[in-house]
Amino acid sequence: MNIAHAQDSAPIHLFERTGYDGVFEENMTISVESYIGEPGQKNGVKLEEMVRVTSTGYELVANFPFEKELFV
Repeated sequence: MNIAHAQDSAPIHLFERTGYDGVFEENMTISVESYIGEPGQKNGVKLEEMVRVTSTGYELVANFPFEKELFV
């Protein structure tokens, strides 16, 4: 498996504001990202999970563990 940003070959949808009423459909693969850091500071960490939407919820595409030091 090769995971990388594929901006030139795959559609990427960025929503700059809230209120988007999109729909997740079965077998879609999405990236769930969160940024953790102090407000106003330069440093932080971005955590990302790739998930596939299923008929009952979701499943993780990869199960790569996060280092516990990231959560201090």
